[in-house]
Amino acid sequence: MGAQCSCPEADVGRKDPEASLDEPVAVNDDTPPGGNLLSSPAPDDTPSDLIAEPGLPLPVEEAKATPLVESKDGGVDKVSPEHKAKDVEEKTTRPKQRTDSEDSVTGANSLDLKKKPRKEALPKVEDHPVRNAADVRCALKVLCIEHGMCCSIVYKLDKRSNTLYVDKDESYAGTAPDFFDKSLSCSGSLHIGEGIVGRVWANKGKEFDANVCDLDEKMFPRKEIAQMDNIRTVFAIYLQGAVYEFDTNQKFKTFPFETFDIDQLHAEHVEAKRKHREARLAKHTAANTKPDEHLRPTFEDLEACCEKYGLCCCVVWKLHAGSLAVDREESCKGTAVEFVEKSETFKLRIGQGVVGRVWASKAIEHHSNVQSLTQIVYPRLDVAKRHNIRTTFAIFLHDRVYEFNTPKELARPPFETLEVTPLAMRKAHPLNSPR
Repeated sequence: MGAQCSCPEADVGRKDPEASLDEPVAVNDDTPPGGNLLSSPAPDDTPSDLIAEPGLPLPVEEAKATPLVESKDGGVDKVSPEHKAKDVEEKTTRPKQRTDSEDSVTGANSLDLKKKPRKEALPKVEDHPVRNAADVRCALKVLCIEHGMCCSIVYKLDKRSNTLYVDKDESYAGTAPDFFDKSLSCSGSLHIGEGIVGRVWANKGKEFDANVCDLDEKMFPRKEIAQMDNIRTVFAIYLQGAVYEFDTNQKFKTFPFETFDIDQLHAEHVEAKRKHREARLAKHTAANTKPDEHLRPTFEDLEACCEKYGLCCCVVWKLHAGSLAVDREESCKGTAVEFVEKSETFKLRIGQGVVGRVWASKAIEHHSNVQSLTQIVYPRLDVAKRHNIRTTFAIFLHDRVYEFNTPKELARPPFETLEVTPLAMRKAHPLNSPR
């Protein structure tokens, strides 16, 4: 057996095994009045730092008051078995207290942490914009009409196959529905780095080609489709997780624009359309309606007709002071704004050109390629060549000549009578009345 400790602290609380249970325990002279320091609870004026919290080490002063018992080998155990069992029970039943280091981090900011819960990592908004497909298509339509583009095709990345596909809902087919449908059939087979779209996606920039028909199929895989639909200039711009490709039958020297804001374009279009319709409604209610006015096609009718059959514009000619002139308000400029504006400078006699002959005969006239005609037969020959106009056909209706144009070569006109909004729909929607 080991030697017993002779220090005063070891004698504190020790008990002679042969002594009677009723015999009082001897204590040191240092014991304060009022009871044994080892068995009495701490007085009210005891400093709080001398009272140990559960789960924390005991202070030095309280460690001296821990009951001591003799071990089997003659040594001294610091804590009795009963005290150990009680301590284990308290540790298992009481919740774990925060440490000072934990309180310093979470104490003052606990309310802030509740107000600001942890957010999971989300994709960047610029890479995954959330927009209505109709709003995007409307904005692209505004760009195409303003800059004379036939269509705009939106390409996005399919992460499963790592190929680019056409977003049909956001794209604007415009006046090139055939080219758009054929491009749609190639959707999903275009790889990153392949063609204009693939290269733009890879470098997240932009690319311009004045005439894609002069490129080889490696540079522009849809070359054959472009030749069939008379597509010339093509440029593409990467913006907010998509590639926007713009196509036109004209030959541009450079980018008509290098970036755009879809939200701003859509907002401006909605506001302009609202003001335009209000002005038309005021004009319609103030003017006296003619008996046959409801039989004439509205501006919306002409616009829908151009988009349906892939026509770039409809020029409306009326008789003024003995000559035929363009009615700017009723004409639908479509994607051939400059061609219509140049046509406004012409005054044609009855019987002169396609328009004059249709006015005189009151019958339809069609030409698959006006660029093959002479200037006598078609006075605007130079303008048509400059803006790549091929097929032209004109229809006489209610003292007007409706001339439709397209860069494509059509063997026959797609229609011979105009589709007119029914009178019942015009009464229900007076904003669709002729302007």
